[in-house]
Amino acid sequence: MNHWGRGFVDHKIIQKLGGTASKRFLTQTEFAARIGVQQSTAARLLRNSGLASTRVKCGAASRVVVDCDLVSIPKTWPGKIYRDRGAAKHLGLSVSVLKALKKGGIYEVNHLLPTRTGFHELDFKAFTKKLVDLSPDRKTSSIREQETVTLQSVLCGRRDSLEIKLNIVRALLSRNIPVRGSSDGTVGGLLIDADAYHKVVADVRSSGTANTKNVGEAARMLSCSRDAIPGLVKLSALQARVTPAGLRISDESIAAFSGQYISLSSLAAVEQTSSRALTHRCQDRGLRILLVPMPRQGPQPFIHKMNHGKLLE
Repeated sequence: MNHWGRGFVDHKIIQKLGGTASKRFLTQTEFAARIGVQQSTAARLLRNSGLASTRVKCGAASRVVVDCDLVSIPKTWPGKIYRDRGAAKHLGLSVSVLKALKKGGIYEVNHLLPTRTGFHELDFKAFTKKLVDLSPDRKTSSIREQETVTLQSVLCGRRDSLEIKLNIVRALLSRNIPVRGSSDGTVGGLLIDADAYHKVVADVRSSGTANTKNVGEAARMLSCSRDAIPGLVKLSALQARVTPAGLRISDESIAAFSGQYISLSSLAAVEQTSSRALTHRCQDRGLRILLVPMPRQGPQPFIHKMNHGKLLE
């Protein structure tokens, strides 16, 4: 037992030992079950990854034996792998928040192969323990204080964006948001300080709107229609991001675009004419026009500022 030798290691070979045989050395079948993959996948891993395995004789046949003490692949057995909804229900979170926590590395994955989807119960139990241990009183509290809110109401609510929710979990783990207690012993039942929660929300929202303008402000700065701003974003002429307050356009991209282009509508107001007349004039003189699509009317025309003088000659 417990050395390579002739490789008598499981009940298929030594019938009398049954389930009491040593499990340090596994057959390829047991190894595939241990890491939660098909036998063909396990065989490919053993061939290509240089894991500690060897082939030993068993009568006229031969068996592949794996030293599981030297295998660094995540072990998915024992333990159940839950689908997204099942894992979110156990944690008291929404599916979108749980996926974002996993993608952001806040939810650590240590018992699931990269090729497998879902959530391993050992991983979300460890995540639950990490958050529940933040509570100063391990006993559940039946009375919710007025200055606290439950984590479930925050993470499953619709008033905060996904970015804000992730920052709240980060603030909890870094203890920037104190945990006052727990209503039911779950992650969603954690009672967090309301003032600290509102402060994190305000900080994230203020940082999200810093050095940016909303659609109306950007349209006024560029002397164009509000409907042209999303079109400019699609054309990559402006840089923007979606926030809970709506589309926010960066000041830097507005300054860069306004430094190169000017709308024909602003020129038409100065020249006391129409954008259509200036468009025909540009076409007659071979001046290039940037046409920005708009959903409810025709495109918004812009010209390069270097052609401004040629247009008005």
